[in-house]
Amino acid sequence: MEPGQGPQGRIGAYELVRELGRGGMGVAYLARHSTLGTSVALKVVLDPWAAEPDSQARFLQEARACAGLRHPGVVRVLDAGRDRGRPYLVMDLIEGESLSARLRRAGPLP
Repeated sequence: MEPGQGPQGRIGAYELVRELGRGGMGVAYLARHSTLGTSVALKVVLDPWAAEPDSQARFLQEARACAGLRHPGVVRVLDAGRDRGRPYLVMDLIEGESLSARLRRAGPLP
């Protein structure tokens, strides 16, 4: 699926609205909390890494490390969990241009 395509169901209490992007181990979605209605970024581990205990442990270690950071340049981790055996992170949704789009448009950062 290409970034930006339609709803993909739900993970935990979050309804997936559209894909924001993919990396080597996971995919990030724009998601909405089903009760609160708040929009967030939700990152989930993809197969085959979701089934590997080492990958799950690294993912949750990343969640704990990020949750302890407080800096305006670092996205805040709001929640973490598992849904159907897949670990996921819930983060603040930061609207705007992606880093890769910015680099393509304007070149390297100073």
